Amino acid sequence: MRAPPAHSLRLDWRGCELLLLPGRALCLPWAGALLIADWHLGKDDVLRRAGIALPAGSLDAELARLDGLIESTAARELVVLGDLVHGAVHGEAPWHQAFSRWRARHPALALRVARGNHDRHLDALAAEIDEIAPAITLGPISAVHEVDGTAPGLQLGGHLHPVVRLQAGRQRERVPVYWIRHGQVVLPAFGRLTGGWPLPARAGGRVYAALEGAVIPLPSAD
Repeated sequence: MRAPPAHSLRLDWRGCELLLLPGRALCLPWAGALLIADWHLGKDDVLRRAGIALPAGSLDAELARLDGLIESTAARELVVLGDLVHGAVHGEAPWHQAFSRWRARHPALALRVARGNHDRHLDALAAEIDEIAPAITLGPISAVHEVDGTAPGLQLGGHLHPVVRLQAGRQRERVPVYWIRHGQVVLPAFGRLTGGWPLPARAGGRVYAALEGAVIPLPSAD
């Protein structure tokens, strides 16, 4: 793998090298793997059908962001930590067509998905996915949708969409974060229409903000 992407943050986590990336993704350089969580493809369609007027172009921006991450890390595989899709998969849906075109542009990229609670209809995309399983094995790491605090070993997961509220004077901002605790890393949601779970003040562990152009450590969550 080439030199680390600009503004990424390198960590030694229980003997495993991690790169936390500003684009809400994590890289395992030694495995050639790029990991994202909770994309929730198709959620914009669900919201529009509910009468919420959303601007077009959010998926194009996410695909462009993903392309940039793949290029900057030279990843050989993309691992999705659950909730790749949000609901039913309709072949004529614009998001599905855009995803299929994106997949066709990356024929050499392996796509592996740890099934999440929203992935009930994921099998409709099986022809475009190389592996669908409850957990994806990456060396000593188990990549899952929801980490299990009672399970032994190292786990990477999503599901929670962790965020932290930052305040400077009168300005307040809610930012997505990576949350590292014990043998678990929880990634921020990759999709922008996912909401977020405010991390409790005394959640424990280490927290890193995934800003637009940088990853920065935040005060300890202990």
